Amino acid sequence: MEIIDNVSGVIQDFVAEKGKAAIGAIAALFVLIIALVALLFAQCSQANNKDIIKISDSPVSAESLFMPRSQAMEDGYYLSRPQNLSWDEEEVDRWFEEPDESRIRDLSKSNDSLVEGILGAVQ
Repeated sequence: MEIIDNVSGVIQDFVAEKGKAAIGAIAALFVLIIALVALLFAQCSQANNKDIIKISDSPVSAESLFMPRSQAMEDGYYLSRPQNLSWDEEEVDRWFEEPDESRIRDLSKSNDSLVEGILGAVQ
């Protein structure tokens, strides 16, 4: 009982010294604790109500994984292409373009300017 009397005496002295501000601070702290506990209980009850994701064991057909054909998609566009490591003669003729002397000079000048920009900062 002595401890309870001491604690109540300390609280009475604090309230007597600080007045209304102390009572307001204690009340605000009490309301904050109650709000946090209520929020915690609300979050816990929502976690229990969530649906569990069900995993299906049925296989998925390969056709459903690809986009259906449409007029907007050109025939030359593939969602996945086989990787050929070498070109045949037809692809070389279609895609490769032999660079002329002016393009090689332009490329060389642009590379030289890049190298000078990088090495210009070196002491």
